[in-house]
Amino acid sequence: MILWDPNTPPKISQMAAFLGQVQKEFDPKVRDYLSLHQWACQHPDLFWGKFWSYSKLRYQEPYQSVVSDAPMPHTTWFEGARLNYAENACQFKDDKVALIGVNEAGLIQELSYQELNRCVSKVQTFLRQKGVQKGDRVVGICSHQVETIVMALASWSLGAIWSACSPDLGVKASLSRFQQIKPKVLVMVNQYQHKGKKIDTRSDVAEVAAQLETLELMISLGPLADEMDRVIPYQQVLETPAAPLPDFVALGFQDPLAILFSSGTTGTPKAIIHSVGGTLIEHLKELKLHCDITRDDTLYYYTTCSWMMWNWLVSGLALGCTLVIYDGSPFYPNKLAAWSLIEDYKISVFGTSAKMISASKRFALEPRSTVDL
Repeated sequence: MILWDPNTPPKISQMAAFLGQVQKEFDPKVRDYLSLHQWACQHPDLFWGKFWSYSKLRYQEPYQSVVSDAPMPHTTWFEGARLNYAENACQFKDDKVALIGVNEAGLIQELSYQELNRCVSKVQTFLRQKGVQKGDRVVGICSHQVETIVMALASWSLGAIWSACSPDLGVKASLSRFQQIKPKVLVMVNQYQHKGKKIDTRSDVAEVAAQLETLELMISLGPLADEMDRVIPYQQVLETPAAPLPDFVALGFQDPLAILFSSGTTGTPKAIIHSVGGTLIEHLKELKLHCDITRDDTLYYYTTCSWMMWNWLVSGLALGCTLVIYDGSPFYPNKLAAWSLIEDYKISVFGTSAKMISASKRFALEPRSTVDL
């Protein structure tokens, strides 16, 4: 029995709706996924121009042309457009839950879209008062938690560039990345939990900070911030008087948004710059068309802040869905810990990794017989 045919999108999906519009406006021969994909490859200017309007992404100034005539790698996209990634992520301002933060011990906190905007505004105001502006690098040695997302959005709202490492990478790996990009601000956790153990990172963070010569400001998201020199606790940042909503610096489509790094297995990790507009429109395409995400969905991805899937997950905010963010081992305190999140938080889109799937197989897990999927 065929359960699903990828060449026949459900008639109610966003992919099907987009396909129907392309068929009507551009080419009546576009009738299924494969012909849509072929049309998009043959007419990238028409595809991306159409998706720009279909996605309803927010911008401050429109583009003059979809794509330039220059050959790769000098091709430019959506010239003239001015927009801000964080403005898209913070466009919803209601009481719907935006973020559910969970760790190995269970639920930590929830933030509504209204509360998320309020927090981003406070952090934005604080960073602006400290001189953070367009082009500055804000780096994080951070766990996958609500506060990390708030810090990134506040940085992006000002046009600053975000880059992050997981706290388990250690001093050498963190420095091999951050020394290349000369950060002004370091956001860190001073401890994290994994498999029930609380791991103190204060000495590692202090060593990293001491070797970042351009550093001007350090903010701690953890409970031990008061015990670290020259560090401002996140809770103190949230005391900054600010407007209830953030404002957003207008940026070019190809201005830098984030710096991610290669693994470092072939030498020093390579810095890879991701643009404001490119990141946003590509993520929206994947989330809307391929994952069919709407405001009714709850989206989860098992990731750390070092992996590009963290950035992809955060983009779900631009569609107004609820994000479940999990910090810890997916198999603690029991082997079904991560799978159980589906039942606990009614997750409709569950993102995982090959490593987690193979481990689940090794543990002989059968989630469907134990968890309400």
